[in-house]
Amino acid sequence: MSNRFLLILKAFWEKNGQIALFVLAGLLLCTVAYRAGQTAERNRQSSEIKISLTRPESSNPQKDKVQLIEKIAGESLSGTTAEAGSAVNAGEENCQFVGSKNSNKYHLPSCRYAANIKPENKRCFVSGEEAEKSGYVGGSCCVNKK
Repeated sequence: MSNRFLLILKAFWEKNGQIALFVLAGLLLCTVAYRAGQTAERNRQSSEIKISLTRPESSNPQKDKVQLIEKIAGESLSGTTAEAGSAVNAGEENCQFVGSKNSNKYHLPSCRYAANIKPENKRCFVSGEEAEKSGYVGGSCCVNKK
């Protein structure tokens, strides 16, 4: 019976060998492509690149000097007057305008934008002119209210 099976197989191969070879090659190619896709997807999920963008620092040299001094001293200078044009934070009663150390705009204390400023980043100004001397510009709530 094994001789008969081999004869049938030989006859089939002589008649359809080329087609069978193409079918086997196609199956092999599909299997390799599928496995490559699985591997690529696994690598993509495990090696996601996280990009963090930070806001550029202001181009205000006076503000940069104060921030550098604060960084070196390890304490906030917001309670003192550094040089002419720097912010005074002598309490909320003298705080007619507020600005953030991370921005170049000043606002009224009642402004919705001022409410978003963290206390450690808050800079108080007695007047709009003082804020502008420190490199700040009036926010949309403060443009005409100096």
